Amino acid sequence: MKNLKSLTGCVFILLSSYAFTATAHEGKEHNEVHSEAVNEDVPALEWDGADYKKAEKLFRSAGGYGCVACHSQFAQGGGNVGGNIRDHSLGQINYALQNEPTMKLLNNALSPDDKKLLASYLKTLGQFKLVEWTIDGDSSYSKTSLDKGSASQLVISNKTFEPLTLSLEPLGNGGEITVEPYETKSYEWTTEPGVVRLQYRQNILDIDVR
Repeated sequence: MKNLKSLTGCVFILLSSYAFTATAHEGKEHNEVHSEAVNEDVPALEWDGADYKKAEKLFRSAGGYGCVACHSQFAQGGGNVGGNIRDHSLGQINYALQNEPTMKLLNNALSPDDKKLLASYLKTLGQFKLVEWTIDGDSSYSKTSLDKGSASQLVISNKTFEPLTLSLEPLGNGGEITVEPYETKSYEWTTEPGVVRLQYRQNILDIDVR
């Protein structure tokens, strides 16, 4: 599967449905509490289908301000306060929206169907093995391992002041991807056995597929 996609994140401080530690946007830790929220199952969406695109649009615009500040463009966290919420359940979403002070306004802006659609969206993203690569202008080396035949998503964050262009040939695609300054983009593919090296100047990412 080969597809270039640029997404925007969504503001959810999503917490475990049973026992979890909540962290407010101000960084203050709260005591462990228990949720009685039911984790209603929702289906994953067809990748890049009509429902997926509808969910993506909602993910970008929920509450009128989007959610990238807390969870980054692909719900992977990206080092932001909200953390990785890929594959979080409807029960986790509902609990956070109803109990996290910073989330209550968003709760009122979302219908029950909106919440189910967002849960399906996160479930869809959660089906991909995530590989994050941040390029900030300094020399860097990263290595990760994946199983062969895995649906995977490479998330590239450009933290420099100039556009960067990367060849996708090592991933089995003769094309390339251009990421603008302080933009994040993704590339989706299915892994094949071998060691893949991606390089931009002095930034290197090795992906060991077994």
